[in-house]
Amino acid sequence: MTYFGPHNYEILDLCIAQDNGRFASCGGDKTIFIWDIKTGNTIRKFMGHFAQINCVAWNEDHSVLFSGSNDSTLRF
Repeated sequence: MTYFGPHNYEILDLCIAQDNGRFASCGGDKTIFIWDIKTGNTIRKFMGHFAQINCVAWNEDHSVLFSGSNDSTLRF
């Protein structure tokens, strides 16, 4: 199990933006964080799933972030 910063549960997935300037992480705490790689600070926090989030992925131009959860939903 890996705990990282604001996540209070395990991290289940992360994806790095093509510009290598930010990444998104998700996990058992039902939240997604977008991070600034250079500073290590969180840029934004997303909430809305009702169960752990298993995966995150950017679209082709990295303007939309998708997430999939055990609550049987896909959000963007």
